[in-house]
Amino acid sequence: MPLQPHLRRCERYLDRCRAHPDWLRILAIGDSWLSLPGGLWDGDNVVQFLNRKSWTDAHGARPMNVLSFAHPSKELADMSRDFDLHQGLAFLQDLGDRRGIDYRFEAVIVTGGGNDILPFPERIIGGPKG
Repeated sequence: MPLQPHLRRCERYLDRCRAHPDWLRILAIGDSWLSLPGGLWDGDNVVQFLNRKSWTDAHGARPMNVLSFAHPSKELADMSRDFDLHQGLAFLQDLGDRRGIDYRFEAVIVTGGGNDILPFPERIIGGPKG
């Protein structure tokens, strides 16, 4: 039986940890800002940019290995109870320990939007790009 997508992402993250132990290990939790392309730029989403070595090289940054549990419309209030996140982190810890791979994160990115802070944001935010 194939792994669920969030567990497969954990496995790929561990593979990169093994292959590139010097890369910055980052956990990304959030909403569409991290998970969807477009908006302020064309193409890939923020996590895809950060995981691309050519992008970090071009910006003089240390290569990054970002594991994302971001989902569109995810609200900050729900992130602490996110089943995929907790199952994924338990899977990551177990598999990393069994394989002897240092998987621990050096940084965490958490993003949220107006819907996390403002009640009924559609009532007060408007315009063509709201």
